[in-house]
Amino acid sequence: MKFWPEIRGAQEAFDAVGVRHGLRLRAGGVYSPEYFEGGAAVQVEVVTDDLDLVMLHAVPVAQGAAWIAALTDVLDVPEGLLPPPSTWVATTALVVAHDLELRALPTAGV
Repeated sequence: MKFWPEIRGAQEAFDAVGVRHGLRLRAGGVYSPEYFEGGAAVQVEVVTDDLDLVMLHAVPVAQGAAWIAALTDVLDVPEGLLPPPSTWVATTALVVAHDLELRALPTAGV
């Protein structure tokens, strides 16, 4: 449960980007031991205002807030310039990996 306040905060931060593009982000817990160590994951859904599913992805709970924040960054573009939804998961994963690499640099805490 310790990760959920951060996940909810990241979800709320998505709202401004979502409004701009007519999207909503829903995040909820799922149990999937065959895919995630310990089984606990966050299922992230992006739907249109009409509730059409645009993206569905799951990540370990510990990565949930970072993943949603990275997705927000990926979609934080001017109205009408969204990248294709088929690229969102891969691009977000790259942003998360890049952020982790930056934090691991020796000067990250300076």
